[in-house]
Amino acid sequence: MQALKISQKARDRAACERADDAFHQTIAQVARNPVLIALVRHFSNARCRAVWQREWDRTYRRVGVTEFTQVHTGQHRAIVDAIAAGDGAAAQRSMELHLDAVSTAMGAGEN
Repeated sequence: MQALKISQKARDRAACERADDAFHQTIAQVARNPVLIALVRHFSNARCRAVWQREWDRTYRRVGVTEFTQVHTGQHRAIVDAIAAGDGAAAQRSMELHLDAVSTAMGAGEN
């Protein structure tokens, strides 16, 4: 998947964010689920807002490019591999682990 190759080559916050957005957009398109496509587009549009940009910048400074290119790309690869194998349960588990990791990285629930 091209989005994984882009993720591995990302070297700054903007490139990492574009790669992540491309990955999730691609998954939605492959799923051919109009609700998922609309939801991912909504989140993609939210990425342009100042509040998102500030939070993503803060998170990126904390976790850095290595976290993105190694950990998140590895999580993305597990999702793709599960989809390619036709293993919906593994794809779901892999996506849940990825979203939990992102939520933790972004400090969800912190005061």
